[in-house]
Amino acid sequence: MGNLQITSFQKYKLYIGVGFLVVILTIATSSIILASQKIAVSEKDFPLEIDLTKTDYHVGEKIVFNATITNKSGRDFNVSSNGAQPCTFFHNINDNITHAEICPLVFQLLKSNEQISRNYEYEPTAPGTYILEVHYHFNINNVELKNELANITVEVR
Repeated sequence: MGNLQITSFQKYKLYIGVGFLVVILTIATSSIILASQKIAVSEKDFPLEIDLTKTDYHVGEKIVFNATITNKSGRDFNVSSNGAQPCTFFHNINDNITHAEICPLVFQLLKSNEQISRNYEYEPTAPGTYILEVHYHFNINNVELKNELANITVEVR
């Protein structure tokens, strides 16, 4: 059998090829690791609840309730929002008011099974039919999460 000789140029090409393969494998492995670390979250992981006990009131009677978001994802997350979550909007059914919220960016840690709860109190001064809307809007890992309990009808006599 003959002697197999590898020239220095062939060695150079081999080293370049191996180096290129190592870079490709490193990028592919990093991509797989990063993709696996991206945790999927959805609104079902953060249920929204209110403890409104009734929907019929009298003029001057206070409408008092808590709105609560619970982290049921099993994981801790950094949440970014306007810092006033959950939000409510209470208005007469005939009002065509545009609802706006404050918009500073606030970050907070929401641990597993932890709740964000806010107390609300409204005191209608006129009889009528009112609409109560309760919602949240925040971001986790650049995923926008929204949930709403809309069109809760409240009668004031």
